[in-house]
Order: sequence, then C-alpha cells, then structure tokens
Amino acid sequence: MLPSIICWATGGGLTLWGALLLMQGGARRGDLQQIAAAGIETGAVITYVDRNYSLLLNNRPIYSIVEYRYRDGMGREFVNRADNVKTDLVIRNNWQVGSPIKVRYLPANPTKSGIMFAEV
Repeated sequence: MLPSIICWATGGGLTLWGALLLMQGGARRGDLQQIAAAGIETGAVITYVDRNYSLLLNNRPIYSIVEYRYRDGMGREFVNRADNVKTDLVIRNNWQVGSPIKVRYLPANPTKSGIMFAEV
C-alpha cells in the first residue's frame, strides 16, 4: 500500500510541476506577442552572455543566456535576460559583453522586453 501511495504522490507532484511550467511558458509567450505588436524599439547593450547548459544536443548547448541593459523613453534603466537565445545566433552575430542589440519593451510596463531578431 505504501509504495503505491508514494508513486501516486510523486506522479501527482510531477504533473502539478509540469502544469505550472506550461502556464509560465504560455504567459511568457503572450508577453512576447504583446511586445512584438505594441512594443517600442530601443537600443540595448549586452551585459552577460553564456551558454545555457540545461538543454544539450550532442553534448553542446542549443541555447545561450543573454542579459541586456536598456533605457525606456523616460531614461530609466532596465535589465532583462533571455535564457533561450539560439547559440548559433549568438556565435554568428559575435554577441559578447558590450555588444549593441535592438530590443522592444512595453511602454505601459518597461520591465517587459524582448530581443529583436529581425537582423537575422
């Protein structure tokens, strides 16, 4: 009886955790769609870049982490981070700390922003 309770509790916990991650991903997708549609474009500077080793293909990271700093229309500074930028894109564009990039942010909530990939 105890092993089946443990199995059900573990399975239920993992299911709940997966559902929460799916909801979080859906919310971020909605934010990015809103940023693309209504965001204001501005320049940013990369403050951190590194490989994201959470997902590997042939022992190589598929994604990189890119952190960047930008200012809104009122001159306030914000820092944001993208954890899933394709590593090939980072290498191809030679992105490193100090590199300029283009981002969009929401005028109503400048803390929400996203990197623009139109230059690709």
